[in-house]
Amino acid sequence: MVYERFKQQWQEKKFTQQPLLVPIVLNVSMDELSAWQANESLFSKFGFEMELYGQSQLRVNAVPALLVRSNVTGLLQDMLSELSVNEVSDLPEEKINSILSTMACHGSVRANRELKIDEMNQLLRQMEATLNIDQCNHGRPTWVQLSMEQLDGLFMRGQ
Repeated sequence: MVYERFKQQWQEKKFTQQPLLVPIVLNVSMDELSAWQANESLFSKFGFEMELYGQSQLRVNAVPALLVRSNVTGLLQDMLSELSVNEVSDLPEEKINSILSTMACHGSVRANRELKIDEMNQLLRQMEATLNIDQCNHGRPTWVQLSMEQLDGLFMRGQ
């Protein structure tokens, strides 16, 4: 769902930004700094507001709203590392989708996270309204259908 929302925001050219109360300061290598400088407008298009902060640091003042509760530091380090290796400032659509996919993973519900009933219901309602929801952006299924017999077997009913 997060990936589909990111793709839609990318196509509409309007990522919703969330200003940070306390900016994030990233320590970066010279290669990563160069990658950021070469791709600064790309980070802005993705909804990040970043600026140079010292000789080898970047300050993140705002992030895409869908990523507020995620590991933004890890995501940005992954993005900067990848861009420093590829040295590309004009990215093809497949690369954009790869970055959106990475962003979505960092912004999604992770395994072992306990959800409240209202959060589960909200996720189910969002799934009903989202296209391409049968699998995540890595190809894993997002839901399975079980027969009553299979369900009973899981809970050792009728044995």
